[in-house]
Amino acid sequence: MAYQIAVLTISYNSLELLKKAVASIQKQSFTNWIHIIVNDGSVDDTADYLDELAQTSDQYIVKNLSQNAGIANARNHCLELIPSGVEYVCILDADDLAREDRLEKQLAFLAKHSELGVLGSNCVFIDDSGQQIGERAYPESPANIEKSKLIENPFANSCVMYRWNIARNLRYSLEFPPCEDYDYWLSLLAKTKGANLPEALVYYRISDKQAVARNVRKMLRLTVKIKLKHIFKSKDFSLSYLYRIAIELGLLMIPSKLVLKLARARQLGKKLV
Repeated sequence: MAYQIAVLTISYNSLELLKKAVASIQKQSFTNWIHIIVNDGSVDDTADYLDELAQTSDQYIVKNLSQNAGIANARNHCLELIPSGVEYVCILDADDLAREDRLEKQLAFLAKHSELGVLGSNCVFIDDSGQQIGERAYPESPANIEKSKLIENPFANSCVMYRWNIARNLRYSLEFPPCEDYDYWLSLLAKTKGANLPEALVYYRISDKQAVARNVRKMLRLTVKIKLKHIFKSKDFSLSYLYRIAIELGLLMIPSKLVLKLARARQLGKKLV
């Protein structure tokens, strides 16, 4: 059987959250999907869980890596496992949840808009306990995404669905951990147009345990590096992009805790008081 959508998930030592992510795909109103899950060297019981899951249905392809090699490497393993016949790729990280109509809505929109190759959505932020703590809206139109993509990431990673035929030869760079997703989307947007649906189709978990809380300075430096890699390839190149990069370099001069507070406030759409 040829599956129309491949859902890609990577997991590292997050078994209980992974189970919830898997369940959110099982509940989808659109059912012609295959779920590809790569265990990035977890030391909990993830490997046993995935082996058992793969025995329940041919809608699961799993791979247990012997050691942790990082997000980009694990995502590339997912891409290599996509079977023939798949038309669309959907991202859902292990700590996030998809709304029950997520696949159906994104597929329908892409089917009506052949000019688009990438489609995201807004998202609801949840904390470690699953409580809603905010919501984030992303630029909707291709024009606004093109203008904003070198200012900040125009997509929430777990909200994205894209056409596999456009990205078949594209892989995640190992150069930018933990910012490889941003580089991947910029590379894909160089090949096609993108948009975001104006509704929240994913519950996106924000945790103090995430890499963003520990590596804020590293992420800021890498974000600047990624922008410089892509900036002169942009169709809408503007000196304002260089001005933005200068501001971000200036942020490296202030304490990490303040940079993190500013980033979280921006992410959650809150005002600092």
